[in-house]
Amino acid sequence: MPMSKFGPGTLTLNPQGSAESFECQVRSGGVNHTYEEVQEAVDYLGDGCQEPAVEERTDSLTFDIDHDLYATGLYAFTVNNDRQTADFSYVPDTTTGAATAASWTGTIVVKLPDGVQGDEVGAFLSGAIEWTQAVSGDSGNFVFTPAADA
Repeated sequence: MPMSKFGPGTLTLNPQGSAESFECQVRSGGVNHTYEEVQEAVDYLGDGCQEPAVEERTDSLTFDIDHDLYATGLYAFTVNNDRQTADFSYVPDTTTGAATAASWTGTIVVKLPDGVQGDEVGAFLSGAIEWTQAVSGDSGNFVFTPAADA
């Protein structure tokens, strides 16, 4: 069984029908899953009567990026689409040898990076982004497609 790696891969965002790729600015990152209890468990007087706790999962994409500040770069994309929804496709490894690479797809809310910083003169301007699913709760979770051979 081949293990997946981080790259080479793809990151495509499609806000209004025009897909744009940004993988050449991504240094690290991936998919995160967080769980939140939205209703506590409730015990009732009757023997064995209990309402179980309810949890919801929220998915997000998190990437460390080096900024391309041109009009076609990821920073300009986030400024132009701030707080808008965008469909995405993220494939972390296109070289596994599988006929279909593993991927995540879904809809996120585009937000600006946490900043545009350089550590020293001559360093790349870098930052991090986190995009959370556009629909809250389990109904908005990203779709994972495992790698498969033909």
